[in-house]
Amino acid sequence: MKFWNNTIKKLSPYVYGEQPRLAARTIKLNTNENPYPPHPSLKKILTAFNIARLRYYPPPDAEKLVKAVSRVYKIKSANIFIGNGSDEILSYVFRAFAGSRDKIVFTRLTYSLYQTLAAIHGFSWSELPMLKDLSVDLDALPSFKPRIFFLANPNTPTGIALSAGRIEKTVKKMPDTLFIIDEAYADFNNENCIHFARKFNNVLIIRTLSKSYSLCGIRMGFAFGHADLISGLMKIKDSYNTSILSQQIAIHAFRHKSWHDANCRKVIKTRGVFSRRLLENGFLVLKSSSNFVMCTHLQVSMKEMYYFLKKHDIHIRYFDSPALDRYVRISIGTDNEMEKTMQQIKKFLKIKHQSAEYKTGFTLHKP
Repeated sequence: MKFWNNTIKKLSPYVYGEQPRLAARTIKLNTNENPYPPHPSLKKILTAFNIARLRYYPPPDAEKLVKAVSRVYKIKSANIFIGNGSDEILSYVFRAFAGSRDKIVFTRLTYSLYQTLAAIHGFSWSELPMLKDLSVDLDALPSFKPRIFFLANPNTPTGIALSAGRIEKTVKKMPDTLFIIDEAYADFNNENCIHFARKFNNVLIIRTLSKSYSLCGIRMGFAFGHADLISGLMKIKDSYNTSILSQQIAIHAFRHKSWHDANCRKVIKTRGVFSRRLLENGFLVLKSSSNFVMCTHLQVSMKEMYYFLKKHDIHIRYFDSPALDRYVRISIGTDNEMEKTMQQIKKFLKIKHQSAEYKTGFTLHKP
């Protein structure tokens, strides 16, 4: 710590989801990964890759990948930016667009990396309140008069989405605010805000290949925005920020968009079935437009359920914080994984209900 600067000394690092050692029986539902693999033909791409190309730097502008993204999303190349995961693009937002005195706003419950990145870059921030149902109180935003507003939509960890129409009204009212709309989970929703990139100069849409494209392992993200915003990001980006192999894998994924779409539909269907089963067993479930559900129960401790499932090698996410310690977040897996998870949840509920000595220890509220 001798050479740490004052910012790092005070920094609370981002807490990522636990990465358990994977065994044959492990069910991993804690970091919102896609339960289905990429298109099987990707194996041929990897096998045929010419390792001699690794001697050379990758294309710095990822031109072929940009064209692939443009073709799929009908967005001009000048309005597309490629990043080493969406997290890198989020970091670049602070480098490119935030000044030392600018007001930055996040929602109170959201992706906690926003706060970590702001702290790393030396910025303070304000928190937009949530409504009683844990949705974002967008009506309160104008009073904050932010320079930059970060909005995860659908939100994490709640999974709740605001309608594109609702967001657009606010964007129009606040032309001097840069809206960073993080759509990491938008492919599991019934709409998105990509078209904003064609209409507004104060919106940057950030996407990832991690969730819906089943490519967490390659760290690849992309963004849509006005050409001025994209130029700003290009000006400050690291010289060769995405690898040649990651670019090639991403191009392959966009060529097989129908495979991606089919996997998303399967996740959405399973999410609906699993949510209904939770409700049938006394849970309160937030309306999710993502690849996970957030839930709580009026009679049992979610922290205890988290440890019970972990003991059975089923891993979900528990947030040990005052705002969220009454909830758990459960990623959507395959139908088989969700069935096994539900059976263990029912066993846990049965044990707690049969225990005469069991006490909740706190009063849960209905979201």
